[in-house]
Amino acid sequence: MENKKIMLTKENGQKLFVDIYEVNKSYPNVLTTQFNINIDDYPQYYKPFAELGFNIFAVQLTGSGKSGGKRNHLTPEIAYDDIKTVIDYIVKNYNDAIHMYGVNGNGGIYGQYAVSIDDRIRSCALYGVGLHKDLSYIPNHKQLYVIYPIIKMLAKFFPGLKVNSKKQANLDILEFPNVEKEKELYKNIEEKYIDFWNIPLIWYSSFIGLFLEDDSKLKNKPKCPILMFVPEYDRFFSQEYLNKVYEWFDEPKKKVDLEGACHSFWALNSEEVCKIAAEWFEENP
Repeated sequence: MENKKIMLTKENGQKLFVDIYEVNKSYPNVLTTQFNINIDDYPQYYKPFAELGFNIFAVQLTGSGKSGGKRNHLTPEIAYDDIKTVIDYIVKNYNDAIHMYGVNGNGGIYGQYAVSIDDRIRSCALYGVGLHKDLSYIPNHKQLYVIYPIIKMLAKFFPGLKVNSKKQANLDILEFPNVEKEKELYKNIEEKYIDFWNIPLIWYSSFIGLFLEDDSKLKNKPKCPILMFVPEYDRFFSQEYLNKVYEWFDEPKKKVDLEGACHSFWALNSEEVCKIAAEWFEENP
């Protein structure tokens, strides 16, 4: 196994950081995304795929970590362009057996967005999903439908404004088995990335638009088989919401109910989650 840290150059000249664990160029490939932290600070979240016989490509989305671009420039379209850039690289330098692993909520939704556009992805495992025109997983979501045009306008004129998202994360009211492990995980992240919870308003506006804009590609059905993780104690996504999205997906699909699991189960139990995803990828070569 060889670890390669490379910079890809996008068509617009921007640099895109990708952390690669290469097992064999003829082996199937897994592409995963990350935003807000340096992706290669936490290789344990995706490295298990390499030990399971996959080349792994972890891409740092625009405006975060070692990738170029400003953090507030990330839109769903740019996130897909990042993913497309890595897919193009894999097809050219490895092979066309590519699978998507979307985790940590935002990464899952951006992964879903990508597979609703690009038919080169063989299958997908998602730890976070979204339903077009449905923000019901967000607290006080009914207000967002009304004030979204205002948020959009403010973001246009004051893109540097930031929204603190920590309250939405519900960290102070978590109650479930092993809750202290998740709190400790986020405590360590907060210490390392002091601006972790402060999200630029323009990014927040773009993310809400991903759900609410009429032309959002999130309204499209994924073009590949979908595996969806449903943690029992996800502090962002209720089981009701996740099951609603799952019912909307077309076959072939599979739902994995993670009993006793929290939102960060994918990080705290990465080997287990990667193994489940790898089995799905093998079923859909």
